[in-house]
Amino acid sequence: MLNKLLFIFLLTVIYNYENIYAQSSLKGGDTDTSINKINEKGQKTGKWIKKYNNGQIRYEGYFYNDRPYGNFKYYYDNGKLKSEVQYISTDDTTKLCYAKFYSEYGKILAEGYYKSEKKDSIWRYYNEDGILIIEERYKDFVKHGKSYVFFSNGNISQETNWNKGIQDGAMKEYYPNGTISYYCNYINGKIEGKAYGYYDTGQKRVEGKYINSMKDSTWIYYNENGTIKRTVVYKKGD
Repeated sequence: MLNKLLFIFLLTVIYNYENIYAQSSLKGGDTDTSINKINEKGQKTGKWIKKYNNGQIRYEGYFYNDRPYGNFKYYYDNGKLKSEVQYISTDDTTKLCYAKFYSEYGKILAEGYYKSEKKDSIWRYYNEDGILIIEERYKDFVKHGKSYVFFSNGNISQETNWNKGIQDGAMKEYYPNGTISYYCNYINGKIEGKAYGYYDTGQKRVEGKYINSMKDSTWIYYNENGTIKRTVVYKKGD
Protein backbone atom coordinates (compact mmCIF):
# COMPACT_ATOMS: atom_id res chain seq x y z
CA MET A 1 0.00 0.00 0.00
CA LEU A 2 2.80 2.40 0.90
CA ASN A 3 4.59 1.73 -2.38
CA LYS A 4 1.32 2.19 -4.29
CA LEU A 5 0.66 5.56 -2.64
CA LEU A 6 4.18 6.71 -3.35
CA PHE A 7 3.90 5.62 -6.98
CA ILE A 8 0.65 7.57 -7.45
CA PHE A 9 2.12 10.75 -6.00
CA LEU A 10 5.32 10.43 -8.00
CA LEU A 11 3.26 10.08 -11.17
CA THR A 12 1.32 13.21 -10.24
CA VAL A 13 4.49 15.24 -9.71
CA ILE A 14 6.20 13.96 -12.85
CA TYR A 15 3.10 14.65 -14.96
CA ASN A 16 2.74 18.19 -13.62
CA TYR A 17 6.44 18.92 -13.96
CA GLU A 18 6.58 17.76 -17.57
CA ASN A 19 3.54 19.94 -18.29
CA ILE A 20 5.35 22.94 -16.82
CA TYR A 21 8.09 22.73 -19.43
CA ALA A 22 5.79 21.69 -22.26
CA GLN A 23 3.53 24.67 -21.63
CA SER A 24 6.43 27.08 -21.13
CA SER A 25 7.73 26.23 -24.58
CA LEU A 26 4.55 27.38 -26.35
CA LYS A 27 4.86 30.53 -28.46
CA GLY A 28 2.41 33.17 -29.62
CA GLY A 29 -1.35 32.94 -29.57
CA ASP A 30 -2.30 36.08 -27.61
CA THR A 31 -3.38 39.36 -29.19
CA ASP A 32 -2.11 41.55 -26.32
CA THR A 33 1.14 43.03 -27.67
CA SER A 34 2.39 43.85 -24.15
CA ILE A 35 2.82 40.13 -23.35
CA ASN A 36 4.14 37.03 -25.07
CA LYS A 37 7.01 38.90 -26.70
CA ILE A 38 9.85 37.40 -28.72
CA ASN A 39 13.20 39.20 -28.96
CA GLU A 40 15.35 39.54 -32.06
CA LYS A 41 16.91 36.14 -31.36
CA GLY A 42 13.53 34.43 -31.28
CA GLN A 43 13.63 34.04 -27.50
CA LYS A 44 10.69 34.54 -25.14
CA THR A 45 11.06 37.68 -23.03
CA GLY A 46 8.96 39.60 -20.51
CA LYS A 47 5.56 38.47 -19.25
CA TRP A 48 3.94 35.47 -20.87
CA ILE A 49 0.37 34.26 -20.52
CA LYS A 50 -1.06 31.21 -22.26
CA LYS A 51 -4.74 30.28 -22.22
CA TYR A 52 -6.95 27.25 -22.69
CA ASN A 53 -9.46 27.17 -25.53
CA ASN A 54 -12.15 28.18 -23.03
CA GLY A 55 -10.27 31.40 -22.25
CA GLN A 56 -9.00 30.39 -18.82
CA ILE A 57 -5.33 31.06 -18.14
CA ARG A 58 -3.13 27.98 -18.54
CA TYR A 59 0.04 29.56 -17.17
CA GLU A 60 1.57 32.96 -16.48
CA GLY A 61 5.10 34.05 -15.69
CA TYR A 62 8.17 35.90 -16.87
CA PHE A 63 11.02 35.02 -19.25
CA TYR A 64 14.40 36.53 -19.88
CA ASN A 65 16.18 35.32 -23.03
CA ASP A 66 13.98 32.20 -23.13
CA ARG A 67 14.67 31.38 -19.45
CA PRO A 68 11.81 31.46 -16.92
CA TYR A 69 12.45 33.50 -13.78
CA GLY A 70 10.58 34.60 -10.70
CA ASN A 71 7.21 33.06 -9.92
CA PHE A 72 5.30 30.98 -12.49
CA LYS A 73 1.73 29.84 -11.94
CA TYR A 74 -0.11 27.06 -13.76
CA TYR A 75 -3.87 26.53 -13.67
CA TYR A 76 -6.49 23.88 -14.34
CA ASP A 77 -8.93 24.69 -17.14
CA ASN A 78 -11.50 25.66 -14.50
CA GLY A 79 -9.23 28.47 -13.28
CA LYS A 80 -8.07 26.76 -10.07
CA LEU A 81 -4.34 26.90 -9.27
CA LYS A 82 -2.58 23.72 -10.41
CA SER A 83 1.04 24.46 -9.52
CA GLU A 84 3.42 27.29 -8.82
CA VAL A 85 7.15 27.36 -9.40
CA GLN A 86 9.57 29.84 -7.88
CA TYR A 87 12.69 30.00 -10.05
CA ILE A 88 15.68 30.68 -7.80
CA SER A 89 18.45 30.21 -10.34
CA THR A 90 18.14 29.49 -14.07
CA ASP A 91 21.79 29.30 -15.13
CA ASP A 92 22.92 26.18 -16.98
CA THR A 93 24.76 24.70 -13.97
CA THR A 94 21.96 24.78 -11.38
CA LYS A 95 18.48 25.59 -12.78
CA LEU A 96 17.15 25.60 -9.22
CA CYS A 97 13.46 26.10 -8.46
CA TYR A 98 10.90 25.32 -5.77
CA ALA A 99 7.62 23.80 -6.91
CA LYS A 100 4.22 23.23 -5.32
CA PHE A 101 1.41 21.14 -6.82
CA TYR A 102 -2.28 21.38 -5.92
CA SER A 103 -5.44 19.35 -6.45
CA GLU A 104 -8.44 20.88 -8.19
CA TYR A 105 -9.93 21.36 -4.72
CA GLY A 106 -7.09 23.65 -3.66
CA LYS A 107 -5.27 21.16 -1.42
CA ILE A 108 -1.50 20.85 -1.74
CA LEU A 109 -0.34 17.52 -3.23
CA ALA A 110 3.45 17.85 -3.24
CA GLU A 111 6.26 20.35 -2.85
CA GLY A 112 10.01 20.36 -3.21
CA TYR A 113 13.09 21.53 -5.07
CA TYR A 114 14.14 20.80 -8.63
CA LYS A 115 17.78 21.14 -9.62
CA SER A 116 18.61 20.88 -13.30
CA GLU A 117 15.03 19.65 -13.83
CA LYS A 118 15.40 16.77 -11.33
CA LYS A 119 14.23 16.41 -7.73
CA ASP A 120 16.64 17.65 -5.06
CA SER A 121 16.73 18.14 -1.26
CA ILE A 122 13.49 17.53 0.68
CA TRP A 123 10.26 16.54 -1.05
CA ARG A 124 6.93 16.30 0.74
CA TYR A 125 3.73 14.61 -0.46
CA TYR A 126 0.21 15.10 0.92
CA ASN A 127 -3.08 13.22 0.81
CA GLU A 128 -6.34 14.57 -0.62
CA ASP A 129 -6.98 16.48 2.62
CA GLY A 130 -3.62 18.27 2.48
CA ILE A 131 -2.12 16.18 5.31
CA LEU A 132 1.55 15.23 5.03
CA ILE A 133 1.99 11.51 4.31
CA ILE A 134 5.47 11.14 2.73
CA GLU A 135 8.75 13.00 3.18
CA GLU A 136 11.86 12.13 1.15
CA ARG A 137 15.37 13.50 0.79
CA TYR A 138 17.34 13.66 -2.46
CA LYS A 139 20.99 14.25 -3.28
CA ASP A 140 22.43 14.23 -6.78
CA PHE A 141 18.89 13.50 -8.04
CA VAL A 142 18.39 10.20 -6.15
CA LYS A 143 16.97 9.38 -2.73
CA HIS A 144 19.61 9.89 -0.05
CA GLY A 145 19.11 10.05 3.71
CA LYS A 146 15.97 9.41 5.74
CA SER A 147 12.51 8.96 4.24
CA TYR A 148 9.28 8.91 6.22
CA VAL A 149 5.69 7.81 5.71
CA PHE A 150 3.14 9.31 8.12
CA PHE A 151 -0.25 8.37 9.48
CA SER A 152 -2.99 10.98 9.16
CA ASN A 153 -2.53 11.81 12.86
CA GLY A 154 1.04 12.95 12.12
CA ASN A 155 2.80 9.99 13.72
CA ILE A 156 5.45 8.14 11.72
CA SER A 157 4.24 4.99 9.97
CA GLN A 158 7.55 4.00 8.36
CA GLU A 159 11.13 5.24 8.53
CA THR A 160 13.74 4.16 5.96
CA ASN A 161 17.31 5.11 5.11
CA TRP A 162 18.76 5.56 1.62
CA ASN A 163 22.27 5.82 0.25
CA LYS A 164 22.60 7.13 -3.31
CA GLY A 165 19.25 5.72 -4.37
CA ILE A 166 19.63 2.35 -2.61
CA GLN A 167 17.88 1.44 0.63
CA ASP A 168 20.59 1.07 3.26
CA GLY A 169 20.30 1.12 7.06
CA ALA A 170 17.54 0.61 9.60
CA MET A 171 13.91 0.26 8.52
CA LYS A 172 11.28 0.84 11.20
CA GLU A 173 7.51 0.58 11.06
CA TYR A 174 5.13 1.89 13.71
CA TYR A 175 1.56 1.62 14.91
CA PRO A 176 -0.65 4.75 14.82
CA ASN A 177 -0.10 5.15 18.58
CA GLY A 178 3.65 5.56 18.00
CA THR A 179 4.87 2.21 19.28
CA ILE A 180 7.21 0.27 17.01
CA SER A 181 5.71 -2.64 15.04
CA TYR A 182 8.70 -3.90 13.02
CA TYR A 183 12.44 -3.42 12.72
CA CYS A 184 14.99 -4.76 10.24
CA ASN A 185 18.21 -3.58 8.60
CA TYR A 186 19.06 -3.09 4.93
CA ILE A 187 22.53 -3.37 3.45
CA ASN A 188 22.87 -2.30 -0.17
CA GLY A 189 19.19 -2.88 -0.93
CA LYS A 190 18.86 -6.24 0.85
CA ILE A 191 17.49 -7.12 4.30
CA GLU A 192 20.33 -8.52 6.38
CA GLY A 193 20.64 -9.64 10.00
CA LYS A 194 18.17 -9.60 12.88
CA ALA A 195 14.54 -8.57 12.48
CA TYR A 196 11.93 -7.98 15.18
CA GLY A 197 8.15 -7.57 15.16
CA TYR A 198 6.04 -6.24 18.06
CA TYR A 199 2.43 -6.06 19.19
CA ASP A 200 0.99 -2.58 19.74
CA THR A 201 1.46 -3.16 23.48
CA GLY A 202 5.22 -3.30 22.96
CA GLN A 203 5.37 -7.05 23.53
CA LYS A 204 7.61 -8.91 21.07
CA ARG A 205 5.63 -10.69 18.35
CA VAL A 206 8.38 -12.31 16.25
CA GLU A 207 12.16 -12.39 15.92
CA GLY A 208 14.45 -13.93 13.36
CA LYS A 209 17.26 -13.42 10.89
CA TYR A 210 17.51 -12.46 7.23
CA ILE A 211 20.19 -13.29 4.69
CA ASN A 212 19.93 -11.54 1.33
CA SER A 213 16.28 -10.59 2.08
CA MET A 214 15.36 -14.23 2.81
CA LYS A 215 14.38 -15.63 6.21
CA ASP A 216 17.11 -17.81 7.63
CA SER A 217 17.80 -19.86 10.77
CA THR A 218 15.30 -20.06 13.63
CA TRP A 219 12.34 -17.66 13.73
CA ILE A 220 10.38 -17.45 16.99
CA TYR A 221 6.74 -16.30 17.07
CA TYR A 222 5.19 -15.15 20.36
CA ASN A 223 1.72 -14.85 21.83
CA GLU A 224 0.63 -11.49 23.20
CA ASN A 225 1.37 -12.69 26.73
CA GLY A 226 5.01 -13.34 25.83
CA THR A 227 4.84 -17.13 25.60
CA ILE A 228 6.20 -18.85 22.50
CA LYS A 229 3.53 -19.66 19.92
CA ARG A 230 5.75 -21.56 17.50
CA THR A 231 9.24 -21.73 16.03
CA VAL A 232 10.12 -22.14 12.36
CA VAL A 233 13.53 -22.98 10.95
CA TYR A 234 14.36 -21.45 7.58
CA LYS A 235 17.28 -21.95 5.26
CA LYS A 236 17.55 -18.91 2.99
CA GLY A 237 13.80 -18.61 2.61
CA ASP A 238 12.85 -22.30 2.57
